[in-house]
Amino acid sequence: MSIGSRRQPRWVRPALFIASVLIVSSFVLLLVTFLASRAEEPNPLPPAVSTATLDLAVGIATPTPSPTVPPSATATPTPLSPRLTANVSVNMRVGPGLEYDVLGVLNSGQSGDIVGVSADRIWWAMAPAEDPQQVVWVAAAYV
Repeated sequence: MSIGSRRQPRWVRPALFIASVLIVSSFVLLLVTFLASRAEEPNPLPPAVSTATLDLAVGIATPTPSPTVPPSATATPTPLSPRLTANVSVNMRVGPGLEYDVLGVLNSGQSGDIVGVSADRIWWAMAPAEDPQQVVWVAAAYV
């Protein structure tokens, strides 16, 4: 024996062979299972055949319309406006920006319907619950 080379135990070669066979056979089994599952197609249902029988002794029966049920009144749902609620007290302004006059304060917890948004999406136009006819602007960061 030369320096640095060692002789392998006798069981190493058969163990490597068995491990290789197991790995390859597992891969083949997995591949066959996968391909078999893809090849299966569901059995289509046979086409439906409708048959009609005619009693010649009685004659041809004419269908009678079934009574129609009058439509029931359905309530038209009222569209819900999106709402906002102030997280902190926030100024209500005439327009979307700090340069607009302050009309009042929307206190923390107060809410109103959203009726619009500024082009930059920084300001919400809203109708306060206390005065739904009035439109004010509030900073989106605080609601």
